[in-house]
Amino acid sequence: MPQLIDGQSTAGWLELPLGTTVQDACQKLGIDLTEVLLIDINGQKVDLGTTLSDGDTLGFFPMISGG
Repeated sequence: MPQLIDGQSTAGWLELPLGTTVQDACQKLGIDLTEVLLIDINGQKVDLGTTLSDGDTLGFFPMISGG
């Protein structure tokens, strides 16, 4: 099961008011945006100002480093 950076499970539903943006959802979830490289909705890359629709699935992809 996918995990947030802090180890919390990402499974489940989040009910948000009409007009909620991706940034609003990130704040509600406590996601540190400095750790996120890409955000998608239903498989399409979006920006923080994108408004969510009923039934959307958010995906967060962290920056990866290594050598």
